[in-house]
Amino acid sequence: MKALIHITRDGERWDAIAWRYWRDVAELPRLLTANPHLAARPTLPSGQRVVVPIIDRREAVVSTARLPPWRR
Repeated sequence: MKALIHITRDGERWDAIAWRYWRDVAELPRLLTANPHLAARPTLPSGQRVVVPIIDRREAVVSTARLPPWRR
């Protein structure tokens, strides 16, 4: 699996990391699965190394059904 390493800042959230790299918070489970060494708490302390898998765009087709109404 190809991946990037993200170093957290104090209080950073999992969903914010998913949005930053993938623009899709629905991919949050993928982020949690790639980081079993980190607690799945709402916020992360600073200095944590988060593995961010590189998603193959062919498998990351975003359905408009998952978008909020104002983005469809």
